[in-house]
Amino acid sequence: MKKFRLILLLLFAAGCTRYVPEKISSPPVLSIARQHYEFEPLREGDIVSHDFLIKNTGGRDLILRRVSDG
Repeated sequence: MKKFRLILLLLFAAGCTRYVPEKISSPPVLSIARQHYEFEPLREGDIVSHDFLIKNTGGRDLILRRVSDG
């Protein structure tokens, strides 16, 4: 009877681990603190720039393949 219980327990344990994914993680998530920026009035020829803070708040790597201005 003890052997039967042991075998049953081992089969149950083996079955449980079979269906558990190795790594559970969320997909990448792009978070931008401020999505729009309005420049002050400019004169022709002025050079301006602005940095946007981009953060990956997801669980996997975020890959940016292409970035363009609106």
